[in-house]
Amino acid sequence: MSTPESSNDGYAAPIGVGTRPLGTKDADVAATKSKTSGLTFLGITGALTIGGLALWAYQLTRGLFVTDMRNLSSWGLYITMFMFFVGLSAGGLIIATVPRVFNLKGFKSVSKIAVYLSICCTVLAAAFVVIDIGRPERL
Repeated sequence: MSTPESSNDGYAAPIGVGTRPLGTKDADVAATKSKTSGLTFLGITGALTIGGLALWAYQLTRGLFVTDMRNLSSWGLYITMFMFFVGLSAGGLIIATVPRVFNLKGFKSVSKIAVYLSICCTVLAAAFVVIDIGRPERL
């Protein structure tokens, strides 16, 4: 006679039958995976940041010539990213005000995240304008 855990007839064993209790090793494994993936994300983000700063320093020493942006085609990635981040910032502020206007208490945490996202996007938009100037020391 087969046990419910070993049969393949679609019967699912009740919780706790044939399994270890929840919260023993599963939580430890999940926490370890989460910590490892978070460190991996921070490492990749840090490497990209250092690479971006190094390339910006290269651009500052050589000029906008290295980006192939000249008088005829001055609309490059920098101005496009400026417009993108301004749009994200505006969208975040709209999302942040909706719970307050309609008094939706369940969305207050989303509102806080949207405000923080808007602040970050505004700072990034300003940074892309500074980068597009080409000579930020002249500000």
